[in-house]
Amino acid sequence: MWAYTVAPQEGKRLWVLLPAPVLIWGVLIGHWVAEAAAAALNGKAEGPDVCPTIHRYIPRDSRAFIPISHPKGFSVLCRVNASSSRCEWVLLVNRGRSYYFNMDLKNHLTLNNMGLVVRHMSKELEGEYQVLSGHNRTCDGRVLMTAVGPLFLYWIFLIPGILFLAGLVLLWDWLVKARRQLAASAEGENIDGRIQHVIPPAHPSCPNWI
Repeated sequence: MWAYTVAPQEGKRLWVLLPAPVLIWGVLIGHWVAEAAAAALNGKAEGPDVCPTIHRYIPRDSRAFIPISHPKGFSVLCRVNASSSRCEWVLLVNRGRSYYFNMDLKNHLTLNNMGLVVRHMSKELEGEYQVLSGHNRTCDGRVLMTAVGPLFLYWIFLIPGILFLAGLVLLWDWLVKARRQLAASAEGENIDGRIQHVIPPAHPSCPNWI
């Protein structure tokens, strides 16, 4: 008759139950580390009195370049969260290499020494961005991006065209009036000349007829 001891089974149970607390503690520690890292990477958004503000209206599905002067070296591009007023890091540039924290924006936003490059502009990219430099996170630029459609561009080109045509109309009206005045003055001089030719002026030596 076979007999099984209890000790090995209890030992197996202990080895099976041992990873559960370890996994729980690992999840809790990982969550705490993630929150600490997020708090370190997300800073308070700077106001317009600190950062120079740049407004850009970019057509959808197009590319744009926004010049921002900032020193070489350590630079950060962050996006302002409107609900919490926190500036969440998008990417970090250090020694010419880019490290993305938001992978959804990797193919859309690039930061270099000259400024910010935007690719494939869309509604999801709208918002406020800030460029921070140095370990003190000095704000070098505050960019407000808005995606616009073709109708907005038509208005941009239409308004100067309307103003130009209005200027041409005013200029033409002024030229017509000036031409009429010149013609009227010339006609008046011609009439005066004809009158003087028909009725010559009185000579001083001639007696006055009363």
